[in-house]
Amino acid sequence: MFRKVIVISIIFVSSISMAFAFRIYAKPSLSYLSTAVSGDPSKVYAPAIAAGLSHTFNKYFYVGVEAYWIPNTVPVNNETNTYKISYQYSLSLLPGIAFDNTVTGYLRLGMLRSNFSSLNTIASASQVGAGLEYSLSPTWSATGEYDYVRYRDNEIVGSATTDQFTLGLMYKFNV
Repeated sequence: MFRKVIVISIIFVSSISMAFAFRIYAKPSLSYLSTAVSGDPSKVYAPAIAAGLSHTFNKYFYVGVEAYWIPNTVPVNNETNTYKISYQYSLSLLPGIAFDNTVTGYLRLGMLRSNFSSLNTIASASQVGAGLEYSLSPTWSATGEYDYVRYRDNEIVGSATTDQFTLGLMYKFNV
């Protein structure tokens, strides 16, 4: 059953990509997260994998949809106030502008969920950010991005926020 759902999803995404000239991409990345829970900062590294659809239309306008997943975080040092995130996933809309054939600037507007295993809670958040994509070739791009994450208030994490800096390498599939 699970295989059928995966196959149907791949066929569906491929047909959308061909019908609307969207490019499917995969992007491994590494993020540096500085999360403040109740004003107490915690710094971690986070490897991530992202997948999405993107399209440049009218030569200058860019739009994309991206989902990413962070499987685990690694503390920067042995601070006692490190808030471990055991996983995080997000869905984002990426509107932007293509400055030329190689550089694209974009905004990230998204929602995410994080599992704070050290606090034994799952928290939802909104995410806004800005990034640049530099095309190395027709299929490879390098990305850099800053995101601000604001978690919804709850009893455990309070009004937590995260400053996230990300570097990634994107591969665009030719479909």
